[in-house]
Amino acid sequence: MYLKTVKEINLKAFQLQKNALALVKYQLPNFYNKPQVHTQFPTEAHLAAMQAPNQAFDQDLPYYQRLSEHLDCKWSMGNYLVDVEGNCILDLNASSSGNVLGYQHDAFQRDLMDSELYDRFVTKKQKLEDLSPSELADLIREQAMPSAPEGLIHVHVGSGSSGTEANELAINAALNHYAKEHGKSIENLVVLGFNNSNHGSSTVTLSCSSADVNTEEVPTLNWPRAPFPQLKYPFAEHEHENQAEEKRCIDAVKDMLKAQSASGKEVAAIIVEPISSISNQMATPVFFKTLRSIAKSEGIAFIVDETKTGLGQTGKYWGHQHWFMSGDQVPDYVTFGGKSGISGFYASQSHKLNDEATSVQGELNLHSLIRYGQIFKITQNLNLLHLLGDTSLYLRLELERIEKELRLISNIRGYGTHLAFDLRTPEKCDSVQRWLWHTGVNTHKCGPKQLALRPSLTLSIEDASQLRKNLQYYTPHFQK
Repeated sequence: MYLKTVKEINLKAFQLQKNALALVKYQLPNFYNKPQVHTQFPTEAHLAAMQAPNQAFDQDLPYYQRLSEHLDCKWSMGNYLVDVEGNCILDLNASSSGNVLGYQHDAFQRDLMDSELYDRFVTKKQKLEDLSPSELADLIREQAMPSAPEGLIHVHVGSGSSGTEANELAINAALNHYAKEHGKSIENLVVLGFNNSNHGSSTVTLSCSSADVNTEEVPTLNWPRAPFPQLKYPFAEHEHENQAEEKRCIDAVKDMLKAQSASGKEVAAIIVEPISSISNQMATPVFFKTLRSIAKSEGIAFIVDETKTGLGQTGKYWGHQHWFMSGDQVPDYVTFGGKSGISGFYASQSHKLNDEATSVQGELNLHSLIRYGQIFKITQNLNLLHLLGDTSLYLRLELERIEKELRLISNIRGYGTHLAFDLRTPEKCDSVQRWLWHTGVNTHKCGPKQLALRPSLTLSIEDASQLRKNLQYYTPHFQK
């Protein structure tokens, strides 16, 4: 009875704070409605933190902590970050920095406090290590399995939070599975990756990533990398050229599989991103379905790296759902990490690690697991993917208008709000990004002359209009 009363008091206090904030927003209608830049953004130290080595794929807790040192977390809300200098910036890279639902989404606190988990692990201070194996399995299943992709019935969770760990866990599982099924030694097995990809910062993940992401010159394994299709956009206007390009890449994959088999270094797994990390390159569903069919016919595991495209930003909760695979076409492994807060993978019936629905490796971070489950629940309860569809359509139309009228950008591509576009030269790309920073919009460089958008799921049309306005009034020789 006492604990219930305490929880009710906390909820009432939270509601009063929420009502007070709503009153402030009503009295100050421009509060968080547009960027406000008072000093330089980002500062040199903040820029260094954003561009830290491997930050593109190691979006783990230490990375977020480094970024938070330059933010005023108390006042950062929704799609706007406030830095320590008092600048209010529209953050179109919020999702990549871990804020999938934006800054300080009130549903996190409300739903957590009004839950059994809050009572057990916060109020009663029950420790995770006190749980029995069956209780821990139930907890993981309740938080992680509701968001599992179609056809994947097992979830494996690691102790870390980075995309690197997630992909390495899946690769190791695939290598062990192939070795066991075919009586091979793991030392004689390889994983096939693709150019333009970025799966992590470890020796294993760099070995199947594009060679040019290894800026630290980490020693890698001699694993093959196939060409990823370099398609022309929009797809509808370049259908025949794109079909020929995808066929070229599929033929290259087949040739590599034969060459590896002949050399005694068989391919045990193929790993691919729904949208490439480098330059945001895309391929059609036909390409991925063909790739999946090849993997299945050869007895090779098919791994989909969703550490950057998962959790809804593409308009579907998982990026590979745009391929419309079902039945025996579904991937063998789908990885999650980085912005998800926990790292791991989902596995199909034939590749699950045990007879249970869950497995765990290392010490689990309870807060991150609950947060992961909440992101899916909130996304479903608030119908965020439907709202994201409206914002995505607006963004595409406005970016296409800028492309047509100003000739500033080109090759707009992506799904949902997981978008990118090209500038004419790397110098122009740097200039436009600095201009957007100067005018209060934060974007992400995903290639030498490519700018990417990775906003939260709560990005509104009103917020998205700021990008259109700032691009529309781009001034090449502004005061930096």
